[in-house]
Amino acid sequence: MDYLDKHLFPEHEPVGRTVTNCLGSREIVVLPKGYWDYLDFLANQGLDVRKWVKKVDSKRPKDKSFGEFLMERIWIDECERYRRGDPCPPSSPPEGYCE
Repeated sequence: MDYLDKHLFPEHEPVGRTVTNCLGSREIVVLPKGYWDYLDFLANQGLDVRKWVKKVDSKRPKDKSFGEFLMERIWIDECERYRRGDPCPPSSPPEGYCE
């Protein structure tokens, strides 16, 4: 989980959840809590998060772990939603976002 090292801040406790990958296998993915909060926000907005996660995983490069690529795509998705003016969680814009 080296991918977490550069993204952890004191307020972002790592949390593990079991997630189904694009092949239908269940994996434990560890992400900072804020990333799971964002996926929960999307689910509350009506997005089928399980389907979205599987689609993301289907595009994962071979050199990235499921968790690393999912974390990257969550951040990009939140940035894009914020940029478009779509509904975003109160914590938006995401850390590291710049116009």
